[in-house]
Amino acid sequence: MISIFGRVIRYWMIPGNSTVSSCGPNRDAYVPFGRGTKAGAAIFNLYHRRNMDSTLDPVLLARLQEMRKLKLEEERLAVKPAVVPKSRAFVNVPRPNGGRSSSAAPPSLPAKPGRKPLATIKEQISVDAEGDATAQAPMPKRKLITDQDKTKLQQICEFGYVLPPPAAASTGASIAAAARRRNHPYTIKLARFHELRAVIDEHKQYLTELRPSQEGASGVPPVAAHLPGTSRAAQLAMQTRNVAEQEELAKIADAIAEMKELDEWLNQNPPPSA
Repeated sequence: MISIFGRVIRYWMIPGNSTVSSCGPNRDAYVPFGRGTKAGAAIFNLYHRRNMDSTLDPVLLARLQEMRKLKLEEERLAVKPAVVPKSRAFVNVPRPNGGRSSSAAPPSLPAKPGRKPLATIKEQISVDAEGDATAQAPMPKRKLITDQDKTKLQQICEFGYVLPPPAAASTGASIAAAARRRNHPYTIKLARFHELRAVIDEHKQYLTELRPSQEGASGVPPVAAHLPGTSRAAQLAMQTRNVAEQEELAKIADAIAEMKELDEWLNQNPPPSA
C-alpha cells in the first residue's frame, strides 16, 4: 500500500506540476543514500525547495499580489504609538499577614484620646466666637441675583422675552377717577384739538392728490386751461377742480381757527388732577 508521503513525492515528480530549486552546499548529500530510501528522500526534501505552480487565474493572482503590496505599504505608513517603557519606581505594596512595615509613619494621635478639660473647651469656644465677630464677610464680586431677576430669566427661557408688568387691579376709586378725567372739559377739548389736527392732515392730502403735477407750489391753475383754444370739457374740469380746492381750503381755515380757540383755552385752564 502506497503511503501518503509516497503519493506526494510522485505528485512532485510529475513534470509541469512543480519546480525544484536546490540551495546550500549540502544539496548532494542524499546521493550516498539514494532518493529511493527514506533517509535519502528526507535529506533531499531538506535541502531542495519545491515551488508549486499556482492554479489561480493570472489576473486574479495579480490583483491579490497588488492588494497584498498595498496592505503592506499601508501598515508601513501607519502611525504607530510610541512604546511607553514601564516605570521602575519602587512601590511599597503591603503584603497580607506580613506585619506592619518599619517605614510606615507613626500615628499622629493616640488610639484612645482622653477627654478635654472643661476650661479648655470653654476657652476654645470663646476664641472661635471672637474670631467670628471680628472677621468680615467676603464681598461678592458681582451683584446678587434677586427674585425679580430669577422671574425675568424664567420668562426669557419660557417665552423668549420679558413679559410686561401686569396691570394694576382696578378699584371703585380708580374707576371713578378715570371717569372724571375722561369727562373733564380739558380732556374733551384736548381730544378735539388732536381730532382737528388729523382732519387738517386729511384735507391737505386730498388737495395734493387733487392738484395735477404740472402746477407750481402756489397751486395756481395753468394758464393754458383759460386760453381760447382750450376745449370746453377741459375748462369744465378745471372749474370743478377749482371749486373743490376752494371748499377744502375753507374747511382747513375753519379747522385752524377752531384749533386756535382751543389752544387759548387749554393754555388758560389747568389739566385735571390725577
